[in-house]
Amino acid sequence: MISRKYSKDYKLTHTVQENGKIKTDIKYIGTEYIIADEENFKKTRKIFLMLAVLCWIFFIFAIVPKSASSRTFYIIVPFVSCAIPLFFLTGSIIDIFQIKSTITRMQADKINRTLPAQAFAFMLLSGAAFLGFAISCIINFKKMIAGDLIYGISSFCVLVLSAVIFSLRKKIYAKEK
Repeated sequence: MISRKYSKDYKLTHTVQENGKIKTDIKYIGTEYIIADEENFKKTRKIFLMLAVLCWIFFIFAIVPKSASSRTFYIIVPFVSCAIPLFFLTGSIIDIFQIKSTITRMQADKINRTLPAQAFAFMLLSGAAFLGFAISCIINFKKMIAGDLIYGISSFCVLVLSAVIFSLRKKIYAKEK
């Protein structure tokens, strides 16, 4: 499905087949883009996928154990909200694997704009969750249980991985052909 923003980049052509049916073909007529550094792109997309999988593992690992942190509103809400940008970030990373040599404006926008925005939102929410956890450790240190240690380590790993994903965003870039 093509959004309205990119509809002018495509042209519909209608041809009549031998049996009388009308066949409609879609042809891309917009600006073509290429990946700026193809070798680096192939390496970086594998790293992105590995980091996204690790983020999901640590994300789930932080939520599963029983902890006081999972019952504290200002800790758990930003952390659970991380799932939304992480979900879309993972989808964008999977879409990157389907990219061929020349790409459309829609694909270039996904690489140049959407991926960094999702990575930043993910980093921001995981940072807020870890900050809330750190404040909770200072305030309620005596009420902490073993699950909080697991949550803290997992939350910190998610924060670090999100920062790494955000910092690697510049290695994947699409430019006009």
